[in-house]
Amino acid sequence: MNYLSVIYEEHLKKNYCIGIFAIGGCSTCGCNEIRTRLFDSIVKELKINPEETGTREYFRGLGNVKNTKLLQQMIENLCQSLNLLDEVETRKIGNIPYNSDTPRSMHNSILVFIILEIWNSLRLIYKENQREDALKYLLELTKNDVVFRLIESMDRHFKSHHFRRDPSENQF
Repeated sequence: MNYLSVIYEEHLKKNYCIGIFAIGGCSTCGCNEIRTRLFDSIVKELKINPEETGTREYFRGLGNVKNTKLLQQMIENLCQSLNLLDEVETRKIGNIPYNSDTPRSMHNSILVFIILEIWNSLRLIYKENQREDALKYLLELTKNDVVFRLIESMDRHFKSHHFRRDPSENQF
């Protein structure tokens, strides 16, 4: 079974914190429980020794992986797991109605959390002024149509509300 489906089913039972005001940015717990659960699932699937990632025991997450080659493998595995979800499962995990490309609520979407986990970890591979390269890479890895459209929607939102015209400024 796809580890993303398992994590989602666990979330339905014990409700992982994915952030209240900012997705993945809880000031109390740092969304550590789901971040660690996701990290451990990827490590297990890839048969990686967690110590090779350079993360500390409590701060296990994609954004803390020190080895960029390993991080890239982990991102690719996570995207592959997203690609294996069918449309029904993807919409369920994403809280996305059938007549939309976006969730009913971004703050209640495990899928949005996962996409942002990937995106935030790409900062360790790409420089601040390489946002478009990072986006292209992520979209190339994404074969799941629902996920692809959601990423495009999130990108449009960013560009209409947060994009900085000066490429020397942080674009992530």
